[in-house]
Amino acid sequence: MRGHSKHRGHSRHEAMLESPKLVNITSDIVLESIKLVFKHHVYVADTLQIASAKKGFDEFATADRKLAEVAKAEKLTTVLIG
Repeated sequence: MRGHSKHRGHSRHEAMLESPKLVNITSDIVLESIKLVFKHHVYVADTLQIASAKKGFDEFATADRKLAEVAKAEKLTTVLIG
């Protein structure tokens, strides 16, 4: 994980939480998430987050340790919060 930088008095991770991104759920994302359900044995809601993040986001942030493990396994730069 990269070092903590300050952004307007907040850590980089706090800044990420203050500016969440919305993603349109496409059929490609749904199909990818279904594959991830069977591959990692996690919930569809979790795999939708991961499949969405794989469509061009630099980092994936979560407070869920299991979800962070799956995201890392899917080669996402992952930040575990908390």
